[in-house]
Amino acid sequence: MRHNILIVDDEQLIRQGLRARIEYLGIDVDEMFEADNGLMALGIQDAHPIDLVITDICMPDMDGLELIQQMQKKNNQIQFIVLSGYAEFSYAETAIRLGVKAYLLKPVSNDDLKEAFDKVYKEMEQTASIRQEVQMKKRMDREQSAYQQEKALNGLFAEQDLGVINREKLCRICGCEKDRWGSEQVFYLAVLHINKESFEHERFRPVDHELVRFTIRNIFDEIDTSCEKQMVNSLSDPKQLYAIFTLDDPKKLRMEVERIFLRMRSVLEKKMDIYMTTGVSRPCSQVHTKTATEARIALKQRIIYGNGNIYFYEDIRILGEQEFPVSQLHLLEQYMEHNEIFKVKNLVQEIFSEELVKKYGKPWKVNHIGSLGCIYFTDQDVENYEDAKTSDTEEFARYFHYMLEHGIHLGPSQFEAMFLSNAHTEETTKETLGIFEGFLKQE
Repeated sequence: MRHNILIVDDEQLIRQGLRARIEYLGIDVDEMFEADNGLMALGIQDAHPIDLVITDICMPDMDGLELIQQMQKKNNQIQFIVLSGYAEFSYAETAIRLGVKAYLLKPVSNDDLKEAFDKVYKEMEQTASIRQEVQMKKRMDREQSAYQQEKALNGLFAEQDLGVINREKLCRICGCEKDRWGSEQVFYLAVLHINKESFEHERFRPVDHELVRFTIRNIFDEIDTSCEKQMVNSLSDPKQLYAIFTLDDPKKLRMEVERIFLRMRSVLEKKMDIYMTTGVSRPCSQVHTKTATEARIALKQRIIYGNGNIYFYEDIRILGEQEFPVSQLHLLEQYMEHNEIFKVKNLVQEIFSEELVKKYGKPWKVNHIGSLGCIYFTDQDVENYEDAKTSDTEEFARYFHYMLEHGIHLGPSQFEAMFLSNAHTEETTKETLGIFEGFLKQE
């Protein structure tokens, strides 16, 4: 094992002689540095990694014993050999107390110098070995903890009958102390789906799922937040990840979850060309399989409303299975995965027939030229003034006030147009559309 050595002595001949003898004895050295006083030695320590220092005791400005103390404050792993012309017991006693491995008197023989080096190098190797073992154990502990977290969340999303997960286990999953949790603690579970187009550009290949998921987890971990959070890979689907969030304030937790995913989406889409869709469960005081099922149901809203969004279970309207064209939805999901936009459009029109629109939604039409558009609450196409007059102005009034209450300011007239500009970001546009969908879903 090779090390960096620093020789500190105010006599140049001593320093040069030590350098020559170290080379002659065949001692493994990576780099060798020299200093003629303590202050210079401290400067070398700041500029280079030093493993072993050979120092004199009596030097101007700063003696060797003070130098040892100053260097140990910066790095307690450095080893020291004292080479001095003073045989006073007090010097040797102080040196031993400071952890000096050898105290040699000038002139020192080659045998004594070699013996001192052998002793120090052996202890350094033992210390490095112990440190490596400790680091390996810590890494194994981290990997084991990560595995348990991954196993627990995957068990939930695999809809295994795990019952209610107790607080202690949730603590392990979230990586926090259970004593920090209050009685009002709530949780969200989320499933993240990586859209197929993320693998269709030159940066990634279809086999690079693990690289993409690693990137997503890194960005997730780096986002500062007041809530506890944890994300793991899905063991059954290479295009999915699972996440859990917890905080003692339900409203604040939802805001944090939204902020985290919006931030992730912005970074991933703009910088990495990675696109994801997220489904989030209802907030709950106890986590169980049903919670994970809610997150999956929320994610399925992408089949209806499109990829790239964040869907909360508490915001969606769940249709009865007997009323919903399940087989068609499977086709729709396939079309979306393969980016077959024309097929998606046709199938959506088929699924949401006039009958279903009347039953579950509000009749509305949108006319636009470029970025200029206008919405009409009518079930017929608007091509002229007479068509426009069929619009339900009372419904527009309800729409206007709903949007206003949610922070969206529109023109107060049914016949005023809206427009998009460079001032509207992707985030604000999607937020506006989300609020509009909320209005349409009202009973």
